[in-house]
Amino acid sequence: MPFPFPPVSNEQVRTALGFRKHGIGRALMTEVARAATEEFALEQLHLDLRSGMGLEDFYQSCGWKEIGRWPAALRLPEGDRDEVLMALILNRASEATTTA
Repeated sequence: MPFPFPPVSNEQVRTALGFRKHGIGRALMTEVARAATEEFALEQLHLDLRSGMGLEDFYQSCGWKEIGRWPAALRLPEGDRDEVLMALILNRASEATTTA
């Protein structure tokens, strides 16, 4: 059975440095989860990130869970970094109302 929606991909999303710590990134992640659930009927989202930049803590605070890690996958001038794989399990509104 073919997948009913084409895969959705975004290569990079960032909050500009001067606008960090104002809730913009969290609001963006909340809207991404809402759209994925309500508009695309997705059950989960995946992302990968570079370790050592505080991103793991941010995404975990938004409900994402680490599901894998490639040690020293990214070779950078400032040193090797792990590539971290994360997933967000989405709560589908239709399932929540039928099980309540």
